[in-house]
Amino acid sequence: MKRDIEKLSKDEFDILVIGGGIHGITVAREAAKNGYKTALIEMNDFGHSTSFNSMKVIHGGLRYLQHGNLKRIRQSIRSRKIMQNVAPHLIKAVPFLVPTFGRGLKSKNIMRLALSVNDLISFNRNYNIAFQNRIPGGYVISREEILKLIPGINTEKFTGGAVWYEAVVQNTERMLLEFLYEANQYDFTAANYVVALEFINSDDGIKEVKVKDLINSSEFNISARVFVNAVGPWFNQIQKKLEFNKPQIKLTKAVNIIVRKNFFADYSVGLEGKENFSDTEALFKRGKRLFFFVPIQNYTMIGTTYKLYDGKVNGLEITKEDINEIIEEANYLFPSSQLTFDDVSFYHVGLVPMDEKSSAGSIQAERHSTVSEYSRNLFSIKSVKYTTAPVIAEEVVKKIKKKIKPSYSYKKEVKTITKNYSGNIPQVVAERLIKTYGSHCNKIFELINENKSYLNLISENPPIITAEIVYAIRNEMALTLKDVILRRTGMGMLECPSLESIRAVASIISQELGWDKPKEISEINNLLQVYSLLKKNVETAC
Repeated sequence: MKRDIEKLSKDEFDILVIGGGIHGITVAREAAKNGYKTALIEMNDFGHSTSFNSMKVIHGGLRYLQHGNLKRIRQSIRSRKIMQNVAPHLIKAVPFLVPTFGRGLKSKNIMRLALSVNDLISFNRNYNIAFQNRIPGGYVISREEILKLIPGINTEKFTGGAVWYEAVVQNTERMLLEFLYEANQYDFTAANYVVALEFINSDDGIKEVKVKDLINSSEFNISARVFVNAVGPWFNQIQKKLEFNKPQIKLTKAVNIIVRKNFFADYSVGLEGKENFSDTEALFKRGKRLFFFVPIQNYTMIGTTYKLYDGKVNGLEITKEDINEIIEEANYLFPSSQLTFDDVSFYHVGLVPMDEKSSAGSIQAERHSTVSEYSRNLFSIKSVKYTTAPVIAEEVVKKIKKKIKPSYSYKKEVKTITKNYSGNIPQVVAERLIKTYGSHCNKIFELINENKSYLNLISENPPIITAEIVYAIRNEMALTLKDVILRRTGMGMLECPSLESIRAVASIISQELGWDKPKEISEINNLLQVYSLLKKNVETAC
């Protein structure tokens, strides 16, 4: 994939998507697949904001049983299947466990019934899905079994547990890139670090968008027949640029933490929080919010908390109070965890639309993404769930089809993975490359065959090699150190890499992009700032 600013400035497109998170990228992929000449711009890096700050769970919709919302369950299953097929190498089926107790809605019998109904509704969940990614059916376990799986928890009130499976994305940032790769098989152009400045109207609606390339500071116009606003939490700001007199959406701050402990082996465990919680849409109310402990490698993700956010979108930050709130909750729910602030290795913080029915003590995110038509040729997405982005994209393109016809025919290329790496690549490195990059790992192997120094190890955990850095710069529009470490290689997605490895990556990027020493130092310090809250004495590059 190449960043083609010249094509963006000179060509006329059928569709311009503004916003390069999961919703914008899935819309672009769906539009390109359906024969539309499509462009996408993102003002920062792809997936840098809310999409980056995800729990990484692709839900199958079990939670919507308590809402009686079969449509949402089916949408969730369809979205999950799309993601499983787009990036099978990134998906892992993980068992989720919730304790059962009492004789009411949380009892073993009711949960057994719910799991059976869920399996029935999702009858085709494994059709055309790779064997290793198939989702098993749910079941209940005994009190004795749950004690083995959750040692150290007070099981006096528990009667057993309910187990079902969800798909967990091992690297959500690379999932976005896989959708970009699919779109790139068609007539598609994308660029990160391009910001929309102004919408230029004609009698027939929006004609062009004036944009600025933040890399070289040039300004130009992009022409299209239809425009899609998929900017996530910047929704209100785009409304202002469009001069629409529409109500502004309220935002909630969502936070997860990652800790250097694996509590429950391969199981994700949901435990009820201590505070009362009212789900405004639930037909059958549980009364408490579930906190999930989700394993990822040798770490655990814990969350999620929600708070009303009334600050500037660009000024979103995580605080010690945000982190300590989850630590306190985790220690209350699972006393054996004995978590402290020093156990936290990383965090997720993002903004999503808030449910307008939320009360002061029960802040919750909006349940459903919505697609609105705001002018003759503008569609806006109020995006909520990472999980359902692919089906929201299908909805958007269906609406676009009523407006304009595709301008060209297309032929899909078939992707295959061929493990054509030579024997001198360590097996642990080769296996990680295949699991991380899927079919694209072949280009990394080609780089290694061309230059043996590209096999040099940058980091041991995870085992990152020089070729990955070069590949990200040359093929995936990585333009900053944060792009490479946070959103291409996964090197920094669980905790801050060593300063030595960060400097090594920065040096490689400098050679590829021609950075001078001050620029290199600035990039290192910008990256370290991401981790500054969690490190007592963050080192700097200077």
